[in-house]
Amino acid sequence: MRKFVAGVGIVALSVVGLSTAAGAAQSQAGSQRQFVVVYAAGASTDAAHAAIAFAGGTILKENKAIGVATVASGNSGFAADATRAAAIEGVARNRVIGR
Repeated sequence: MRKFVAGVGIVALSVVGLSTAAGAAQSQAGSQRQFVVVYAAGASTDAAHAAIAFAGGTILKENKAIGVATVASGNSGFAADATRAAAIEGVARNRVIGR
């Protein structure tokens, strides 16, 4: 019986630990915003990547054929910072439209 109670206690502590870690990860992810970034015509992919990184962004998805990327950033000024680069044509918040 003691082994059973001890096992239940360990499982309960593990679940609490996991949920606390998951909550911290969600809190950090909550400060991240997603953006759609359009590369300037004729800009190299490397230059666009460098501009995104310099502005504090991380590429989540990219369509190199048309020069568009979905980017996550915790930088509240990411859009303004990224559009200062010659390799970036425009930046907009990624959000659902048409609902």
